[in-house]
Amino acid sequence: MSAANDPYGVEGETVVPSGSGFAVIEGIADPLVDGFLAGRSANKKGYKIRRDSGSSQWIFVLSVAGCGMINEGGVVTPLPRGKAFLIPPHVPHEYGVAKDEPFWDQYWAHIADGLLDPITMDWSGATHKASICELPAEEVARAESDMSECYELTRSPAVNNHQFATVLLNSVIARCRHQATLERGKSDPRVETVKSLVAGSLTQANRVTDLARAVNISPSRLTQLFHQEMGMTPQDYVERERLARAARLLLQSDMTLAEVAQNTGFANEFYFSRRFKLYHGVSPGRFRKSRGATIR
Repeated sequence: MSAANDPYGVEGETVVPSGSGFAVIEGIADPLVDGFLAGRSANKKGYKIRRDSGSSQWIFVLSVAGCGMINEGGVVTPLPRGKAFLIPPHVPHEYGVAKDEPFWDQYWAHIADGLLDPITMDWSGATHKASICELPAEEVARAESDMSECYELTRSPAVNNHQFATVLLNSVIARCRHQATLERGKSDPRVETVKSLVAGSLTQANRVTDLARAVNISPSRLTQLFHQEMGMTPQDYVERERLARAARLLLQSDMTLAEVAQNTGFANEFYFSRRFKLYHGVSPGRFRKSRGATIR
């Protein structure tokens, strides 16, 4: 995995000056991607990207300031803060700063096909067009923070940092997928309720039977709903959230491994360490040391 401030300075691009004096990049080549390439761009009026044959990669963009636009067959959708889109490989597309807007600030990622779970990348069941969602205000700040940390981690040479960056990117895209499902009116509110319950009680057992009882359905029905909407079982979701929080605590606090385990719902630090290494590909201690922190 690699990163760059500007992925568009690649050989083979055609740069056409626009009337505003800013670049309009057409027929642009794909950036080189090993896994995924992430970055942040603040572009001024007149800037747009157009690929008439699409890209060989998935393209994910989260708008964080100003206003962008995406043009799909002549239908232009504005992209203010909080809107995100995902373009499948080989889908023609055009996006950039919205007409009459002074700038557009966004996080982006070019993702190699097959890197992330196909269910996570399926926002609408359609592989021939872009999918768009608008995150709620409380989700935008979290997604922006995760994309910022993802980008910073990709700039590190440490392999385990890249693994955590992939986890963060996957989490953002999964949340967008869920929002896109909600906007299509096909999401079951019981899934959202369970997610909220889990977020506020990671130190609890969060057994499927208890979660299902909280929303008055059977465990098997809850498992089915979760797999349809999140691409994973409720048990997998709980563990993913625990391990994501554990990674943050390792990077942002001086808690011992036992304390991290206790604060994320694991029975003990030995079981926590086993699950963390299996998920993140590196032990908690090595993960923390790679970021310059010290374990008490």
